[in-house]
Amino acid sequence: MDVSTTGTQIIDSMNNHLEAIFLKRQAPQICLNRPETIASFLVASKLARDCGNRDLEQTLLLIGKERDEKPDSDPNDALGGYFHDLVEYVRLFDETLQLFSRLAIMESISIDAGAVMRLHACRERFNELEPSLFHKLFLADLMGSRFTGSYGRRKVKTLLEGLQHISDGTANAVTVVERLIILEKEQRLLMFMLDCLRDNISKNYSRFASSNDMGVLKRLLLIDLRQKGMPVDDVPDELFRKGMDIIKKEALYRNNLLPMILRSGNRALREEFITESGLDLFFIEELEHEYCNTHQLAKEQLAVIRQPI
Repeated sequence: MDVSTTGTQIIDSMNNHLEAIFLKRQAPQICLNRPETIASFLVASKLARDCGNRDLEQTLLLIGKERDEKPDSDPNDALGGYFHDLVEYVRLFDETLQLFSRLAIMESISIDAGAVMRLHACRERFNELEPSLFHKLFLADLMGSRFTGSYGRRKVKTLLEGLQHISDGTANAVTVVERLIILEKEQRLLMFMLDCLRDNISKNYSRFASSNDMGVLKRLLLIDLRQKGMPVDDVPDELFRKGMDIIKKEALYRNNLLPMILRSGNRALREEFITESGLDLFFIEELEHEYCNTHQLAKEQLAVIRQPI
């Protein structure tokens, strides 16, 4: 069955469920507040968000409006408790999704120990509804997306490991934050390094071919970093090699492969490079924009090669 059709059916089924319970009062009370029902609602809500379907959102708003206008006589009624839980889980879903999205996409993110503990509590609550629901709702798509960069994946993975260590009692929230800060600083340093390296060698890599030349380049890099306000005493060798590897792959793509791909429309060659190079898609698309601007090429050419195969 087509995935989009299946998703639509799940959304419609949940929407019908909510209407039957709250608006038509047709569903039996026994189905209220069951963990699997709320878990199914959250999965349907995620599908709806992913495809831009607002039916569930509109139905919840309608239910809330009706309950405000015609409140039940019993403040502890089962319907009221069920609706409260649905709204509360929607709030937790939004809060958790926003944090993970920012962590995966943004270079710099401010997250403190309190936020880590709130996230830990959310993880526990979601997984109480259904084992692995937390992963299903927030991580499966995020970690599987080609738009999630390498550092985004590392930060999300570090946070998840930290949450598990908190559950096991082998770490605390402060330790998790410290590990995230280390990754953030490393990412920031690498971004500055790449800018400096591109200025020096992107168009003349042959000047820095020997190991001695690499030493000179590293010293120049350290000077540039300090001039740009990066308080570094030295550039770690492993990070320097990583930066050089990225620069070489960028040069290969920009100077050799990209012109060929644009001329021939060879999308398969582009996909092969993305897969084998390990470069973040962000880097590759930046190179493509820069190349088209430099050579005054129509942006439509990029749209052609970026179409899925």
